[in-house]
Amino acid sequence: HDLVQFIEYFSDCHNALFVVYNKDYSDYVGFTWFSEIVPNFKAHTAIYIRKKYRKILTDEVSKLSMDFMFNHFNLKELWQHTPWENAHKLSLRLGSTEIAVLPNYVLIDGVPNNYYISRLQRT
Repeated sequence: HDLVQFIEYFSDCHNALFVVYNKDYSDYVGFTWFSEIVPNFKAHTAIYIRKKYRKILTDEVSKLSMDFMFNHFNLKELWQHTPWENAHKLSLRLGSTEIAVLPNYVLIDGVPNNYYISRLQRT
């Protein structure tokens, strides 16, 4: 059931998934995905990088996938929203602007956490 939903979700032309491998294709690094793609306007972006690659490839993976999306869909902006502070810091490091922080908005393992919203505009 989960696999069917996963395939259906990314079969929608308003969503895109990039599976990322290391440079010699011997191991997968993680994923970047984009949702609510509106060509010539905007999309939402998310990333998952395996822990062993986070300090090595995170920025490069993000830059390459976002550059592709900006150019392929002629996007003006990419929006990020996450409860993970490290993912929010990544978006800021890559040039995003913090739009809002919703304090204690989500529960993770029963603990209230902030929810971060940021936007990267095409330069």
